[in-house]
Amino acid sequence: MMRSPTKLDSHFGSAPNLNMENENTTPNASNITQRLKRKRCDCGGQFTEESKIDKFINTISLWRQETDSKLSDIKTSMHDLLRQNSEILASQSETEKSIEFLSQKYDDLLQQLSSQQSQAQASLERVVKLEATTEEIDRRSRSSTLELRNIRLPNKTFSMDDLLIAVTCIFKELAVNVTTSDIYDIYRLPPKSDSATIVCKLNSVLLKAKILQAFKDYNKRNANNRLNSTVVGGSQHPVYIGEHLTAQARRLFYLAREFAKAESYKYCWTSGGRVLLRKADNAKLVIVASESQLSGLHSKN
Repeated sequence: MMRSPTKLDSHFGSAPNLNMENENTTPNASNITQRLKRKRCDCGGQFTEESKIDKFINTISLWRQETDSKLSDIKTSMHDLLRQNSEILASQSETEKSIEFLSQKYDDLLQQLSSQQSQAQASLERVVKLEATTEEIDRRSRSSTLELRNIRLPNKTFSMDDLLIAVTCIFKELAVNVTTSDIYDIYRLPPKSDSATIVCKLNSVLLKAKILQAFKDYNKRNANNRLNSTVVGGSQHPVYIGEHLTAQARRLFYLAREFAKAESYKYCWTSGGRVLLRKADNAKLVIVASESQLSGLHSKN
């Protein structure tokens, strides 16, 4: 009697036919193989070996299913990572393009700024030259003009005749012969107090220099009674005679006087519309051309 194939047979191959009966053979003791009976387990009558193999196969199958599931999850995760990486690379490419574009724009702006700075510097240099030229023209136009400051006249009208009479009296007191024909123009500056500042433009630069020197000599001779407004019928207030400076030179002269006081310079004066300084009698003459020059002298001292 033949047995039916088992799961074990399907795994390891068909079981050999153990039926030893044959039409032409006679059974004998040497040719008969004894069939070993399988042990049955105590719980259901199944073979122990078969139960272990089935359990092993089931374990392997379960492990394979779990592994396949995990591999599938890993594969899905890999696809997601690849997709995210592609998106990141695309975003990075766009960012690099944007950075390159901004860098180009920045370089263009720097170039434009540099060009504008060069133009501004050139314009500033032209303005400085124009200001210097204008200052020189203005200074030359005043080369023969005097200022008589702190004049106190008894007549408050200050007409042109009053001004002519006042300046001729002052020039006469200084022992300088000046007639009305020597005066090209005369006028009064807007007053800041009761005193008057008279601008007198002469026909000669030499005459102007002569009057300035006479004014210095007069005050030296009369140290206790310097030139004042009593010579024109006014109250006793000192009269000052100097050059008619430009606005720039006037400010520079004021700063130079303050500097001379602070740095113990002995002399500070103007000549030909220029501001001059001298530290001592035998010291080098300094022509002050700008405020920055005074700052440089400050640092040297």
